[in-house]
Amino acid sequence: MINTVCFLAITAALTLDGNAAARPRPDACRQTTDSASRACRNAATGDFWLASGKCANVAQRNARQAVCRRLGGAPYEPDIQPADFVAGVDNPYFPLAPGTTFVYEGQTSDGLERDTFAVTHTSRMIAGVACLEVRDTVTRDGELIEDTLDWFAQDREGNVWYFGENAKQLAGGLVIGVEGSWTAGIDGARPGIAMRARPGVGDFYRQEFSLGTAEDIGAVLELDPGTGERLELISIATD
Repeated sequence: MINTVCFLAITAALTLDGNAAARPRPDACRQTTDSASRACRNAATGDFWLASGKCANVAQRNARQAVCRRLGGAPYEPDIQPADFVAGVDNPYFPLAPGTTFVYEGQTSDGLERDTFAVTHTSRMIAGVACLEVRDTVTRDGELIEDTLDWFAQDREGNVWYFGENAKQLAGGLVIGVEGSWTAGIDGARPGIAMRARPGVGDFYRQEFSLGTAEDIGAVLELDPGTGERLELISIATD
């Protein structure tokens, strides 16, 4: 009796050990792949709802519709011919002499902001046009928060065109975003007019166009009735 019990116990133990050895080990690689896939799907779902929320922004929709009413229904497709552009930018309302620096300061709710607009000696070819590069930096209470390269070119009539920007937002010396960046001719982006050669009250035109990224509109509100030198222009952001 004792021998029989011992035999059964040993047999059971061997069977258990054999089952443990035969049991498949967890597939770590597959588990990692499945987890990454679920994370990707969850992120896509989050992005969808976030984008839907942005699309529901009534203010943006109303602003775009107001622009359409003023500009009409034709597609925005400026005819850019490199031969129509000249070297340098000397529009009297928007002169860009290389080496010139413009500084603007203003108190905001977040602190004192200083905008330094420095015209460089560098040019960049965009859509076949040699564009003058301007470095535009913004500091708040002495800390750099924006660092942008803007590209401008002037046509033979004297209009100054805006061909794009490489914008970086910073915090603590580190780049935290590149919102607002666009280049004419890439992903449907189109150049706009930064300053007309002969502005007139009531002028209304696109200064830049990259849907959802850069959609500023220029509107001339006032010219000095005496000299014509003073120009009041407002930019309307629809993005």
